[in-house]
Amino acid sequence: MRARRSDARRNHDRIVEAARALFAECGLATTVGQVAERAGVGKATVYRSFPTRAALVSSMVGQRAEWMSERLRLALRAEDAWAEFRAIVHDTMARILEDRIFGQVVAPPPRPDAEVVAGFDATLDILCARAKAQGRMAAAVTPGDVRLLVSGLAMALAAKGDTDERSWRRGADLVIRACRHGEDEKGQGRR
Repeated sequence: MRARRSDARRNHDRIVEAARALFAECGLATTVGQVAERAGVGKATVYRSFPTRAALVSSMVGQRAEWMSERLRLALRAEDAWAEFRAIVHDTMARILEDRIFGQVVAPPPRPDAEVVAGFDATLDILCARAKAQGRMAAAVTPGDVRLLVSGLAMALAAKGDTDERSWRRGADLVIRACRHGEDEKGQGRR
């Protein structure tokens, strides 16, 4: 019995590792068959660990959501909310470039796995409110706007196969400019 449990645990770990790598490479296009093949197990073994493909996707999104939750919590500790907001946008775009499923984490609702990332908007809303109070962020910006801008740019860059880090940094800068409060006389937004 212990040998069977040990075997099941090893298979589960191989499945999770294979899924993590495949979802990072391929995003939501990853299939259960691909995960099984990479893990060196049958599809039925994958389904014993994850009863549905949706459960597998939710697990992969949940792993990435942990990073995002921690990153947002750290941002709330900083004095300069705008600097933290800018850093989060850059960090998030960099993560999506490296890990395609991460784009699902920041995508705006409606989403099938909304409960996995439910706390993001509330935490992001606090950070945005602080940046607005400091006079750095446009009053009309919402967490949903930020999600839409980041995920939309990321999807567009990914769709055209652009993996140039400079393009993704430029995308982050565009999001930041769109959220910044005020413009100076030359059309250069305040930093």
